[in-house]
Amino acid sequence: MNGEEFMEQLLGCDQAMDHIPLELQATLPLPCGGGERAVACWYYRLDSRGGEVKVWSPALRVVWDADTMTVVGREELRPALLGSGGDILDPAHRRREDAYLNGPLTDYLAGGGTEGAADAWLAAAPAALRPWLREAMKEVRHV
Repeated sequence: MNGEEFMEQLLGCDQAMDHIPLELQATLPLPCGGGERAVACWYYRLDSRGGEVKVWSPALRVVWDADTMTVVGREELRPALLGSGGDILDPAHRRREDAYLNGPLTDYLAGGGTEGAADAWLAAAPAALRPWLREAMKEVRHV
């Protein structure tokens, strides 16, 4: 399974439907360290009321077993407004997401390493969210 297929299945799996509020957007899955086959997603809100897209810091972090798509960890967070999310409407944003999904994430899912995954993952996030995610990565095990 490639990263795009994995992401689609992860978003629609039973555990996601049961545990993730529908109004939250998921970051792309980031491989976790420690030898487990796990990925972490941070769930944040995008607000497009008033004609401008605004990004909030994540309200939730979930660690998923990459093989079974079951929740193995969950942390509630305190969201705060970060700024504009207008860059998500730029086609370049989608190209960065696709490059991550079809490159580092697909490699990881196929049993490969995680080299370069964190940088590509951050580059694929909305610009206003990147500094927040960079700090969050320091606090949790990651690639």
